[in-house]
Amino acid sequence: MAGARLVWALLALRSFTSTLAVPGRTEWPPAAALNGILPPWLDLPDGEDILKQFDLSETQLNQQQTVQIVNIPGYANWTETGWNVRLHGAAYRDPPLTTQQLNEAAKPFVPGLDYDTMNDTMKIQARNLTGGIVTVPTDGVYISFDFVYNRNSIATVSYPGPTDGWGEYDAFVQVAVADGIVPTGNVTINTQGVELFNNVSISGNASTYLVPTQGITLVSDVDDILRHVRRDEPMGRDDSQPTLPLSYYPPSNFDVRPLNFTTLDQTFSIRKVNLQRVLETFPYRKFVLLADTSNWDVMKQYPAMAKEFPGRVQCILIRNVTATDTSDYFPTDAICLKYDTSGFKDLDNSTYMFFRTPDDIAGLNFANGDCRNSSVPQNVTFAWQGVENLLNAAPANTTPSGRKLVALFGLF
Repeated sequence: MAGARLVWALLALRSFTSTLAVPGRTEWPPAAALNGILPPWLDLPDGEDILKQFDLSETQLNQQQTVQIVNIPGYANWTETGWNVRLHGAAYRDPPLTTQQLNEAAKPFVPGLDYDTMNDTMKIQARNLTGGIVTVPTDGVYISFDFVYNRNSIATVSYPGPTDGWGEYDAFVQVAVADGIVPTGNVTINTQGVELFNNVSISGNASTYLVPTQGITLVSDVDDILRHVRRDEPMGRDDSQPTLPLSYYPPSNFDVRPLNFTTLDQTFSIRKVNLQRVLETFPYRKFVLLADTSNWDVMKQYPAMAKEFPGRVQCILIRNVTATDTSDYFPTDAICLKYDTSGFKDLDNSTYMFFRTPDDIAGLNFANGDCRNSSVPQNVTFAWQGVENLLNAAPANTTPSGRKLVALFGLF
């Protein structure tokens, strides 16, 4: 489960650092939260913090703990020389921590709660998540991958170089597969799922998706779109559906921010970077983009993508969380009490829709170019919206949930 725990850490936007040369913490400006980077209250440890907190040396860690790999589900496009597969993930080590050490490390991540009064199940969950955060990245690791399709190995590929100073690897790699084993991307209309197994550890393996040249791709935020998130009113476990967590999300790739920030856009406009990459990777596919009003960067960057790639972004669907979430008054969400719709001003109004519930978009046929449900009122002012009603003491259901997200979920 270490790989799964580390994915949480990736999605929590921690700054990974090297185990051999551990730099200091990156200081984030408050404005970073406005672009979906991190909530202003979030303070996650870096590699140096972890080693100091538990009185460990890099030598001790390297000698005692084996390297683990987490491979993030990726995608591939078809080229004349074969499949061009994006390999993305990280190498890391788990510090040798006792249960008591994990309990102490977990306390800052449950603010406002008395950790010692939590029941055993809650503490196990807290330790599980914390264990994924207090990992130390490992650089200089060489990795190869075995591609398995229908339980048969179809190719073995070595990543071109070692993991970097943040333990990360991220590159497109050409994979040659013998004719007739996997349908070629310029012939099939179906996405093929391929399992990837690394040669370093048995944990953290994932799938990659071989995407045809033409078709429609859905790119979606996770929270408040693929799942309903109400951290102000969390839903309890539904014991009547024990398999629900296993089928919560449809099969797809995850796209997360890089760990090794090398440009300003990678740091402050990661959705823009990820969207540009996927649109450029699949120049003949159409795209449907889904998000919600709690993300400031989405409200600007989704319409900007439609303008930058005319005819490629077929539809933008934005869930209006201010219309459905009734009681989220978290102070940290103050930046999301309003949202800016000015970016949509010059777009064809048939290419975007603000919706409230899944019923609003049920029945839309993207293959036929559908994007609008005429029965759903829009009331788009192309200006700041949402906060005026709150200031005028409107009902509580005008306040959004404001959950900040970090992943793009591509549904191919």
